[in-house]
Amino acid sequence: MKKVLINFRGGIGDYIMLAPMLENLFKTKQYSLVLVADNNIKKLAEASHYFNQAFYFNYNANILIKLWQLFILFWQLLFFKIDICITPISTFGKTPALISYLSKASTRIGFKQDKYSKVNNYQLNVFATEHDSKQNMKILKTLNIVAKVTNPLITINNHNQQQVNLFLQQHNIECTDKIIAIAPFAIGVKGKNSKEWPWKKYKELIKKIVKKDNAQVIILGTAKELAKVKNDEVITIDKVSLLDKNFSILDTATLLQKASLLICNDSGLMHIVAMFNIPIVSIWLSTNPKRYGYSAKKNVSELCGDVSVNKAWQVSLPYLK
Repeated sequence: MKKVLINFRGGIGDYIMLAPMLENLFKTKQYSLVLVADNNIKKLAEASHYFNQAFYFNYNANILIKLWQLFILFWQLLFFKIDICITPISTFGKTPALISYLSKASTRIGFKQDKYSKVNNYQLNVFATEHDSKQNMKILKTLNIVAKVTNPLITINNHNQQQVNLFLQQHNIECTDKIIAIAPFAIGVKGKNSKEWPWKKYKELIKKIVKKDNAQVIILGTAKELAKVKNDEVITIDKVSLLDKNFSILDTATLLQKASLLICNDSGLMHIVAMFNIPIVSIWLSTNPKRYGYSAKKNVSELCGDVSVNKAWQVSLPYLK
């Protein structure tokens, strides 16, 4: 069985857009998959069934720690004797290129993105208006694999369900309530324009939503992100709750399955909800929905540019009735 290194750098959304390719690769039963990835997707990767081994790399570390990580990784990869190295579309730059090189794989597949991409002996073109999940699926053609699965999967267990049920009880949210999930934060790329619709606009929209009967708003984010707004006056509204700061990404995914609507920026949570076919109103500032969005799916509204609160409210209104 050939060993394949998945050389991944990216966020939660990038991982979900890679998952259909991983599922098809796994289902061939011809490959043993080894993952090298950033720490931020560890929970998702551990919950999947794709990988026989995984190594987590701190891309935000200083140069000395990075060099030490690369040294350790090099010896580990020698032990595994990697046959194929796959670098998905979300992954580019100096460090991932070095990992691809250190893998010593005879077949290295990646995308034409920068000068470092030349380390790959199979380079796929990047299309700015084609969804990343579709572009990742083209990796399969390089390996002569016919794709049979097109949708990503997330594994939810009983512990995640118990965490969510306890949270709902603590916040007096009934099963008959309409849960409106708000994800106002988005991790952007350094040097790029922000992906976040202004918080002051989210606040105005939340105030409109809670006036509807049975509408309960849950604001989502990491513990660090939620700390930015925990003292805001909108949080004192009875029908507004902050996500539990101890929730894992899998707990959050379980909660999102109960939502009637997600209002968000281009973010990892948007990609999670798209898997569940729950309505989404997404607001796009600096990124392209044709490449990263889900406009082809039912009940998805993509609003681009300097969107007004009234516009976001009108688009959201049908899902609150």
